[in-house]
Amino acid sequence: MRCFAHFAGITLRTERSSSSRRTPRAGSGGIGTALLAAFEREEPGKLVYLYTDSACTYQFCERRGFERSEERDVTIDLGRRHVPLKCLLYSKTIP
Repeated sequence: MRCFAHFAGITLRTERSSSSRRTPRAGSGGIGTALLAAFEREEPGKLVYLYTDSACTYQFCERRGFERSEERDVTIDLGRRHVPLKCLLYSKTIP
């Protein structure tokens, strides 16, 4: 199975491996790691922002040198359920 990820003008093609896990053709990391590496090659010196929330793997940003610039607590109303989240804004100057 082939998948494509596109971010900031960079397209990354992936294929499902024999272990049924998606692995990028571009390297040994995951999709996010490969996209970030490609972006860093194309945009050195640029200040970038990444928006995520506490339900996602925000640690990805922290492990790759992004600094938490802002955070805000929100609650998403899903009818009978209210889901509390922390919205997070990260920033980094691409080396």
